[in-house]
Amino acid sequence: MEQKGHKKIQFVAFDSLNEIVYVGVEGKPLLFLNINDGRDEGKLNSITKVYFDFCSSKRLLLKGQKIIVSDEFSITSPTFAFLDVQGIGKGIVLSAVGNDLMYYDYDEQKITWRISPKNDEHFLKIAYSEKSKTIFAILYKYNDPRILPFYLLYAVSVLDGAVQYIFPLPEESCEFSFAQNATKLICSRGDVFDIFFSEPKLIYNFNWN
Repeated sequence: MEQKGHKKIQFVAFDSLNEIVYVGVEGKPLLFLNINDGRDEGKLNSITKVYFDFCSSKRLLLKGQKIIVSDEFSITSPTFAFLDVQGIGKGIVLSAVGNDLMYYDYDEQKITWRISPKNDEHFLKIAYSEKSKTIFAILYKYNDPRILPFYLLYAVSVLDGAVQYIFPLPEESCEFSFAQNATKLICSRGDVFDIFFSEPKLIYNFNWN
């Protein structure tokens, strides 16, 4: 897809079958294209992002401050924006800017548990391990003055939101990626943790130099 003028691609995501790619272009409707030949499959007006609940094949649409779950109901952010959304089959785990980590149950159509961070903290990234039935969430502390550690990994029971552990992440890292169905965590410093155990276990360190 060719970009024209100053418009920029702001979002790219693949559907649960890896057949359609969704592309968000600045100032335009969200497009979805055939992954094989780039054929235009349609567009979504006023939608800025799309998330997929890979456990239930639901498509979750971000529209302004709302996550649209279906034609019948949606979830509104308690602040001006959501930071991350993770579908887990029976519900959604969401994090909001400067606000809670929360679980929305599809059947009950309400928030059934939440974790409230302190002031000047929020959860940046969420992942779900179906293998261990655990939610992993990375807390970022942006208070002033800065207080170490800046990033913490929370392991949370999907059943009731009980915190299983809180683990300080490497000080030199600022980017994190979950891998292998949220059983591994890769840090930008080069550390790779196995997070399937009771607490993270360092299993490898990349030397970027």
